[in-house]
Amino acid sequence: MRIAFTLLAFFLVLGAQAQTEWKIEDDYQVRFSGQGADGNFTGLEGTIVFSPAKLSQSKFDVKVDARTIDTGTKRKDEHAIGRSWLEAAYHPDITFKSDSVVQTAEGFEAFGKLNLHGIEGDASIPFTFKETPTGGVFDGNFKVNRKSYGIMGNFASGMVDELFRVDLHVPVRRPTADDR
Repeated sequence: MRIAFTLLAFFLVLGAQAQTEWKIEDDYQVRFSGQGADGNFTGLEGTIVFSPAKLSQSKFDVKVDARTIDTGTKRKDEHAIGRSWLEAAYHPDITFKSDSVVQTAEGFEAFGKLNLHGIEGDASIPFTFKETPTGGVFDGNFKVNRKSYGIMGNFASGMVDELFRVDLHVPVRRPTADDR
């Protein structure tokens, strides 16, 4: 009986160390910047499973509600979610789903599919991860060409960059029983 209990405890500990599913904290930042438009999105949610020791099992399956764009100007926000830009009524979610995660000299990189404006394309997101006593923090950035995702804009689109930088700061914590 004692051997069975010891083996069970060993496998439970081994399984717990294999992967960590992280809960996204409320103080995250999803910022975008480019000439003619900058701001942030709220409404980030999804599944993050990540362990530096088990990158082959790590995955990101996250989405941002496109309707939560905040440029600091209500009129710009209305245009951004409208027909000329994000068409959020038809494409409410911006999603990223990783296929693989690898270690790099600077940290890590997630490769996968970005779905923006109803168009799916290959994307990679370089990031760092810093573990904290209660969880961790993901920081990363990548660039998106809006025209690659069919976002052509309106008459003012010539004043707005085609290439936007997206900066991510995502604090996470280990889920508790209340999260389930």
